[in-house]
Amino acid sequence: MNLKPDITQYAYRNHYGGVRKEKITGIIIHHAAAVWTCQQLLNFMTGGTRHVSATYAIGNDGLLGLAVPETHRPHTTSGYHDEYAITVEVCNSRAGGDWPVSDKALRKLIELVAYTCDKYGLEPTFTGDTRGTIRYHGMYEATACPGPYLKSKMKYIASEAKKLMQGASAQPTPKPTPKPAEPSTLYRVQVGAYKEEKNALAMEAKLKKAGYDTYVVKVDGLIKVQTGAFAVKENADKLAEKLKKAGFEVYITTKSGDRHTPQAPKIVVGSKVRVKAGAKTYKGGDLYDFVYKRDHIVSEISGDRAVITYGGVTVAAVRLSDLVLV
Repeated sequence: MNLKPDITQYAYRNHYGGVRKEKITGIIIHHAAAVWTCQQLLNFMTGGTRHVSATYAIGNDGLLGLAVPETHRPHTTSGYHDEYAITVEVCNSRAGGDWPVSDKALRKLIELVAYTCDKYGLEPTFTGDTRGTIRYHGMYEATACPGPYLKSKMKYIASEAKKLMQGASAQPTPKPTPKPAEPSTLYRVQVGAYKEEKNALAMEAKLKKAGYDTYVVKVDGLIKVQTGAFAVKENADKLAEKLKKAGFEVYITTKSGDRHTPQAPKIVVGSKVRVKAGAKTYKGGDLYDFVYKRDHIVSEISGDRAVITYGGVTVAAVRLSDLVLV
């Protein structure tokens, strides 16, 4: 018995938190607070301007979609907890009240929990807190998500998922069957390619100010600003046309690269700095209290030794590591 549920749709989110660094220890359940199909939810997650994504999307129609590869961390308001979990957004069958979900959606959620626990060697448990493998959004912050209905079903979900796993282990391993192929080609809308980091970051900021999700990658020696990552080229075309009307020059590409991490600014001669509280002079002497409360200018740097001035007057020589940029 193959526990992997059918994934009918793919629409990768272009805004997620990078490759996972931690071991997956559970699954976090959210509700969409909307009566949507799986495709409608994926469209919202991949095409909206909110910096939110989940690993999987389940529609009111009971269909399952993959929005973020399991190898990468989704980005929701659960914060760093997403590093340790597969997250899933479930659409509702009725808005308001106890925010119920359809029987089809609930069944697909149970299948996904069973598959996740089996894949990562977990026991499907619900303890009412984060010690269990089955968790929900409200455990991490003050929110009503995933609604009263799904909260009341948590023990049921754990029990039914365990039954599925026990049933699978009791049956002989079937012959491999073709699985839905994840999209090998993703279409991205590129808004600029630069040699200098500052130009790329300026374009990134301009796009974000205009309300678009964006990311910066390093490809072929250039720093490129891209947005969107669509399995269907038509969706990339629509975003490109929208950006053109907003005054941006765009280019659709299937080539991307590693996320570019901006270099942290360095302290140089002429930098405005603050002295860290409790720091000493370079030779270990004490500084007056007011030195920690005002900005200084660096006039000289030699290794880890920096000379700071105030109003053109030398104040002291301190360790470079005891200064922070203002």
